[in-house]
Amino acid sequence: MGIVKKFWRDENGNFAIMFSVCATVLLLLTMMAVDFAKVVSTKRKVAAITDAAALAGAQAFDSPERALIVQRYLEANGYQMLPGKFVGEPVIHFDDDSGDVIVSVGTEVDLPFAKMMGKNTQQVDYKSVVAYPNSIDPLTIAFALDVSGSMGWNTKDGQIKLNVLKDATKQLFAEIDANVRNKTSIDKYLRTGMSAFSSVLAAEQAMSWGFVDVESAVDGLVAGGSTNSAVALENAYKQIIDDRAYRKSVDPKFNLATLDEFVIFMTDGENTAGGIPEILDEDSYETCLSMRDDGIEVYAVAFTAPSKGQLLLIDCASWDDEAADKESKRNQNRGRRCGGNNGDDGRDNARNNNNGFTDQAEAALSKCRDDVVGDKEEHYFDADDAKSFKEIFRLIGQKINEGSIRIKS
Repeated sequence: MGIVKKFWRDENGNFAIMFSVCATVLLLLTMMAVDFAKVVSTKRKVAAITDAAALAGAQAFDSPERALIVQRYLEANGYQMLPGKFVGEPVIHFDDDSGDVIVSVGTEVDLPFAKMMGKNTQQVDYKSVVAYPNSIDPLTIAFALDVSGSMGWNTKDGQIKLNVLKDATKQLFAEIDANVRNKTSIDKYLRTGMSAFSSVLAAEQAMSWGFVDVESAVDGLVAGGSTNSAVALENAYKQIIDDRAYRKSVDPKFNLATLDEFVIFMTDGENTAGGIPEILDEDSYETCLSMRDDGIEVYAVAFTAPSKGQLLLIDCASWDDEAADKESKRNQNRGRRCGGNNGDDGRDNARNNNNGFTDQAEAALSKCRDDVVGDKEEHYFDADDAKSFKEIFRLIGQKINEGSIRIKS
C-alpha cells in the first residue's frame, strides 16, 4: 500500500498520463461525432431525393413507364446524397387501389473513423409514400337544400332558381370529377347524400357511392311550401353519422381520422314554417354547431336570401380558422349567433321582392358582416343571380378537392 500512496503523491508524471487519457477519449468522441454527422446528413439527403422521386412517379401514375421514371430520377440525383451511395435496387411499387406510389431505397455511408473499432459502414434506409395527384381522401358530402315555393321564382337574370340549383349541383360534381385524374377514386372514396326541405323534409337521397344518385335526385326536385331548414340539417347530420358506421361495417380497419366530411346548406329564404320561426332558426343553428364540433365542415350559401336567412347561414357556416371553429361552442363572443339579436320580425322577404332591406334588418346584417363574415369568407357565400350561384357551387367543389398531392409517410 505504501508504494501506491507514494505513486499518487509523486506528481511528476501524473499530468502527462491524465492528459494522454483525456486526449484519447476526446479524440475518439470527436471521430464518432464526425461519423454520426455524416450519417444524419446522408439520411436527410436520402429522404429529400426519395420523396422527390416518389412525387415524380405520382405525377406519372398513369404512364406505362412510371416505374422507369422513378428509377431514372433516383439515378440522376443519386450524387446529391454523397458521401452516401445506393445499396441494391430500389423498391418501386404503384398501388392503384389505394392511389399511392411507394419508393424504398437502401444506402450505405462509409465510416472512416469507426473503422478503428471494426465498423466500416452504416446502412441508411428510407421509404416514401405519396398519393397520386388529384386522388381524393375518403370523402362524404351531405346536401341540405331549400325547395320551398320561392325556389320556383325567377332570378333577376331570368332563370328559375330551382333549375339553377340543379345545374349548379352538376357543376360542383363536375369540378370534383374534372380534378381527379384517378377516376376510380370517385366511386371508391366519395359518398354523397341529400336532404331537401320545405316546411317538412320534402325529399331525401340516402348516402351512396359516387354522386350519380344524388345528381339524379336533385334533378327530380320540385318547389313548393314554406321553409323549415331544421329538418334537413338534422337529417344531413344523421346521414353523415350513419355513414361513418357503414364505412366501418364495410371495412373494419377503416380509419375515420382520414375521412373528410362536408355539409352544403343552401336556402333562398328564412324559416317561415308553422310554430315560431325563431325556434327553427335556433334548432338549425344548434345542429350546425354540433356538426362543426364533430369535425364536419359546413358550407352555407345564400341565394337571393333575405336578411334573416343570411344571418342564419352566416351562423351555420364553419369558421375558416379551424381552431376558432372548435372554440365556437364555448366562445360566446365569436361563436354565438349573428342573428341572435337582429331585431327583425321574421318576415323580411324584401330582398326576394327586390325592395331592399328594412333599415333594422340592414343594420343587423351589416354589423354581422363586419364582425364575422371576414372570418368565414371561405365557407359562407352570397349569390345575387344565377351566374354567381353556379360559380359558388363550382368554387365549393374546387375547395373540397384541394390538397390532392400528399406525402403520406
